[in-house]
Amino acid sequence: MPHTMKRIYLLVLPVLAILLASCEGKNVSTPVVRASSTIIRTSAAGVQDTISYQDTLCVGDTLRMGIIASGNYNALTSFIAKADTNHVRVSLAWDEEYDQYLTADADPAHGVLKFVPEQVYAIQTTLKYIPRTVGTHTINMVVASDAGESYSPREYNFDIVVK
Repeated sequence: MPHTMKRIYLLVLPVLAILLASCEGKNVSTPVVRASSTIIRTSAAGVQDTISYQDTLCVGDTLRMGIIASGNYNALTSFIAKADTNHVRVSLAWDEEYDQYLTADADPAHGVLKFVPEQVYAIQTTLKYIPRTVGTHTINMVVASDAGESYSPREYNFDIVVK
């Protein structure tokens, strides 16, 4: 009986080793954006409070919302927040200490972060937006990673109501 077990191991172990060695080493995943559930609002008069997504805003309010973008297993290539500039001004907070991770065409003051390849896997930033006109306006956030076409980029939208 022991000789039979040795033969089985001698046949099965090399097959398992070949199967494991032939697996692709790179995992791919969809990049994600997570936003804070509360928003810090500073009114045009300078009064600061905390609001939720559903609250109505006033023209001239300055709003700040925490954002985390992650490529999971893949490096981020960009994070862009945008809105119709006639209705909403959008920007992203970025610490200059980390400028070495941004490419030359990144522009945080206008909501554009573009990253040096294979350097950034997650970021934490603050989305700042200021409504300019009355109405319902959409803010669009697009996060992209090096995961490939079927996984990236991913788009997230939310509407703000301004009175």
